[in-house]
Formats: sequence, C-alpha cells, structure tokens
Amino acid sequence: MRDSESPIRILVYIGPHGDDAIGENLIKLPFMRAIRDAYPQGEISWIQGHHPLSFQSSLEPLARGLITEVIPDTALGNTWGSALGFTRLLPNHHFDVIIDTQKHPKFTLALRRISHDLFISSTWSFALSSRCPKGRKLKSGTLTERLLQLLDLVKEGLTWPDSKADIPTEYVEAAEQALPSGQNYIGLAPGAGRKDSGKCWPLKNFITVAKQQIIMGRKPVFFLGPDELPWKEIIINEIPDVQIAPLELEAADGNTLSGPGVTVVLGGRLDVGVANCSGTGHMLAAGGASMVSLYGPTSPTKFAPYTKDITIIKAQDFGGSSIELIPVEVVNEGIESQLKEMALS
Repeated sequence: MRDSESPIRILVYIGPHGDDAIGENLIKLPFMRAIRDAYPQGEISWIQGHHPLSFQSSLEPLARGLITEVIPDTALGNTWGSALGFTRLLPNHHFDVIIDTQKHPKFTLALRRISHDLFISSTWSFALSSRCPKGRKLKSGTLTERLLQLLDLVKEGLTWPDSKADIPTEYVEAAEQALPSGQNYIGLAPGAGRKDSGKCWPLKNFITVAKQQIIMGRKPVFFLGPDELPWKEIIINEIPDVQIAPLELEAADGNTLSGPGVTVVLGGRLDVGVANCSGTGHMLAAGGASMVSLYGPTSPTKFAPYTKDITIIKAQDFGGSSIELIPVEVVNEGIESQLKEMALS
C-alpha cells in the first residue's frame, strides 16, 4: 500500500443482497468498528446491497462515524459481462484496500475491475486475493469472526474489538432512567423473527425462568418486538409486576429515541440476557449484556452473538434439534454461571 499523508481508502463489499436484516447487520458491526479502530482517519466506502442500508437508517446511532461513503450496488453491475469487462469500474476512484466478504465469482471479478493496491477475497480459496491465510481458508468461527479474519489479512497484529457497541450518550442517559441502578436485571427475549422458524424456545419456559429469577431477588425484563406484543398480555397475566422493555426512550432534550439502538442500550443495563438465535440476542450482546443463547435448528458456531461472555445451550445436547428439548433448569443454570463469571471478573 502507498505511504502518504493522505488518508487510506478502503472499500468493503458485503454482497448483492439487501442489507435490511437487523441481526445480519449487527453481525457486521464489530467488523466495521475494527476497520475504524485500525484506520481512525481512513475513508471507508461501502457498497450496499439492493435495499437501503440499515447503517444509514435504523442502525445509524450504532454506526455513526464508521462509514464515509455509500456506493450503490449498481456500480458493479449484475452480469458476467460486467464481471469480465476490461475497462475500470468506478473510474474516478482508487482504493488502497478492497475487502470482498462474499464468494460469488461474478461479483469478485467485478470488484477487481476497480482500481486498487490490495485486494482481499476468499472466492475460489483466495485465488484472486493479494494475500491469503494459511491453508487458503479461514478458520472456523462465527460470521463476525470470519469477517474479522479477512481484516487480519490487511493489517498484521490487528486487535479485535470488544463486543460492546459505541452508543450515543443520549441513549445511555435515557436507558439509565428506564432501568435504574439498584436492581439485578435479567433480560428475556422470547422472539426470533418468524415464529415458524423453529428458533423460539416456548414462551411458557421464558415465563418460568422469569418467576425463578424473581425468587432469586432479580428483576426480569422481557424484550418484545413489534410482532411479539400480543405476548405482553400473556406475560403480565402470569407475572403482574413484570417489566416489559420499552421500544422507545425519551432523551433529556425531550426527543424520542427509537429503533434497534434502544434495545442495544437497554442490553447494557442487564446483568444477563437470555435469547433465542435472533436479532434481539445480537442487540443485547452489542449492548454489553452477558448472554445465555438458546439454539435449536440453527448453528451457534455460525450465528452466536459476538461476545466472550456467553453460555451456549443447544437442543442437540438433549436429544435432537427441536429447541423445546432444552430444559428450563439448564437455562437457569446458565444464568447462574454467567453471574458467577461476572462476579469473578
């Protein structure tokens, strides 16, 4: 790479699909923070998918300052003719580094038509990449960890970021009002996008866990997405004094704060969060909560939240892939294990 006083320019391409799933975008957030940490003055460009970029809308408070420029996916085209052409794409741009995080050769070849010094891509076992890992393949790990491994190839000795997102002050102050100090909060997130996905541990089990936590002197807080609000009445009927996490917070200046940033910052007020394989689980972890993560048909090896403070409980350890097989007592034991780890740290 060139050595000059001008800021380094980095282009990141995630893939052709829409970047509109909250959980998938939260998986990318530590990768984005690691790039910014490695190159504080760098100009970071991002080629978005087909849909508007969540980092410019619902996730903007968490991604503030991480992206310099957004380039539409039409810059690459969507045909083999675009991939195999001879002229430069984005002729007015030059990048010190291009990081291609997907594996479709059509888009990898198109990216290589953009002027660059260093090109990182795992397509065809790193055959087109300027650098490659040992054995020409990434180590096993979550999606977040695999993204960070690509960045390791760019800058030697990179320090991976911690799990907690950078959260604007107005969110932090509002969360302190919603969940004041003086309580031990246990977050419970019973949803998981589509309810027919097989990823949801039964709501009755979450309620049983909540009742046990009350006996232990802790305050359960249920996190419900907009589609899960019908569960609110069921939960309150079972536990009249339960706390339901708000979907909006009021900032000190009177403005209303909403979106995923609210769940993330409230996660930072928890002692432990319990969640299925879901976007909410990633949000609570990004807020800084210690996690107990529950898995049925999906793989924690790939989809676990990016945090070292986690207890993973898999249905496969209890005889099958159905998440209903996970016993309530094992989840309570997971909570106790995380609390003990916190006390020792």
